Amino acid sequence: MPELRPLSPRTKRIVAWIEALIEAAVVVFLIFFLLWPLKVTGVSMSPTLDQNDRILVSRVAAFVGGIKQGDIVICYLTDDDGKRSQAVRRVIAGPEDVVTIAGGMVSVNGLILEEDYLSPGTVTGPDTSVTLKKNQYFVMGDNRQVSGDSRNLATPVMKGDISAKVVTRFFPLGK
Repeated sequence: MPELRPLSPRTKRIVAWIEALIEAAVVVFLIFFLLWPLKVTGVSMSPTLDQNDRILVSRVAAFVGGIKQGDIVICYLTDDDGKRSQAVRRVIAGPEDVVTIAGGMVSVNGLILEEDYLSPGTVTGPDTSVTLKKNQYFVMGDNRQVSGDSRNLATPVMKGDISAKVVTRFFPLGK
């Protein structure tokens, strides 16, 4: 069996650099696969998220942890002309739930939602009732007066239209 010689100092430095580059590549991949930053555009989620706020979102969190009532998600909305646009919205109800908007209040399956994330005095309209099918979600912006959402969309938000879940806001600091 041949004898192994110790590595020269130069070879050890090269191996250390290669290991560091591989570790950095793995960390960058994991960060951008698990979490990635986005900038909020628009005021549909105000006061929770405002124009130019920076958020971290995760595809993995949306699929591993599931999508639940109250989650803030990144989704694709389809308007009456068939145009799709990406938006940040709050999940109000999930598959096979019944959403009713009446008298400015939102209820899901007969239970009125306590929406403490809304600005005081917010009234939700128009009055409607929707029964969601399998894999459908009802989403709304927190700024109900300006938000384009499930109340006025041509098609419901399907599970496949939800691309990520908002994990946290990281800018501005202290908000």
